[in-house]
Amino acid sequence: MIYAQAHPVLLREMIEERLAQAPAPTYPYPLGYVTWTADEILAALDCLCDRMTTMWTKVEDFERQFGDYLGSQRAVMVNSGSSADLVMMLVARELGMLQRGDEILIPAVTWPTQAWAAIEAGFSVRFVDVEVSTLNTSPAILEAAITPKTKAIFLVHLMGNPCEMDAIQELADRHKLLIFEDCCEALGAEFDGHKVGTFGTAAAFSFFASHHISTMEGGMITTESAEFAEGCRLMRAHGWARDMRYRLNDVDVLTRYGCVDDPHYLFLAMGFNFRPTELQGAMGQVQLEKLDTMNRWRETNAMAIANQFRTTNEHTVEALMPTSYKATPAWFGLPFVIKEKMPYTRSDAARYLKQYGVDTRPIVGGNLMRHPAFWKYPNMAATALPGANALHDRGFYVGLPPFETSMSGLAGLLSNMDSYLRCA
Repeated sequence: MIYAQAHPVLLREMIEERLAQAPAPTYPYPLGYVTWTADEILAALDCLCDRMTTMWTKVEDFERQFGDYLGSQRAVMVNSGSSADLVMMLVARELGMLQRGDEILIPAVTWPTQAWAAIEAGFSVRFVDVEVSTLNTSPAILEAAITPKTKAIFLVHLMGNPCEMDAIQELADRHKLLIFEDCCEALGAEFDGHKVGTFGTAAAFSFFASHHISTMEGGMITTESAEFAEGCRLMRAHGWARDMRYRLNDVDVLTRYGCVDDPHYLFLAMGFNFRPTELQGAMGQVQLEKLDTMNRWRETNAMAIANQFRTTNEHTVEALMPTSYKATPAWFGLPFVIKEKMPYTRSDAARYLKQYGVDTRPIVGGNLMRHPAFWKYPNMAATALPGANALHDRGFYVGLPPFETSMSGLAGLLSNMDSYLRCA
């Protein structure tokens, strides 16, 4: 590395001094935490000094390490988690795994780009409900929504809580449905000893600034299928033959192209430019080394809140949702749902917490069918959505630090919220 060849200590000290001068978060208890340090910055700086910024070997190394961590044979990095969703859907169509018009079931509480990806690929999206107690859809909800047109399930492990994958896999096998996973909020979560992102045909991850690891922006697709992985590599970079992992050896194709010896500008399939940068690949490698430690602190801090909240709360759902005994969550944030018929609203709770420096958000998108962007699709809901409506109206979450810190102040604010709002 160039920076290691001359004055590495001085350079690190300069970066750490500059990081110490960075503006403090707007809130004492922010929604998300930027976790990169001088290590990630030096790794990115190395790319700049080498003048290697476009996707290259550091991205490849990160893909390999990410796949090893997850227990997945193949990983393909893209420029965002939303692009990962879109590439998965388009590749499923291009490979003939799904056809235009096929019905795909998606939980109604998720990030909207998950639905847009399926719609852009030409599929018929049908939203299914979720359980308030777990935030996720369930095998029973999914089975009630299946029709003869249903060909796939696009799950989301919301807020890092894994879905019931054994029962959902059995359901999918019985109905001959494909499974795709959105794991953008669940990196490191496990079900029955297997990490989420390894259960279906393919899975999407996000490395946005506030997620479990961050490459500023960035995403990843994982799959066991060599053919699907090659399709993703083509789709992320113009349909370009040179980005295939295995050398092209179809002589007939090359002959018809007109140049057997030099297929550099040979286009094999539909493609766009969803490539990440080398800087993101370099940062991802450093972040991945820290992931297990950060996730352990997230769990420790989450349990600190949950344990105190259980002893004081009678009016809202416990901090942390119930999980299957087979599940090991990787909490993205701390979700709460205000019980029905309380004399205050989610907005009241958000205002109370904000005045004490706690940033909050609704639980992801709430019920997407209630957003103006989806009003033009009035028949998209496959079933009634009472669970999604409950999360939309009464759910919120707060940030979860991925490092050692005292949680007593936040726990006290949350525990006192009910009595304060009743007297307000």
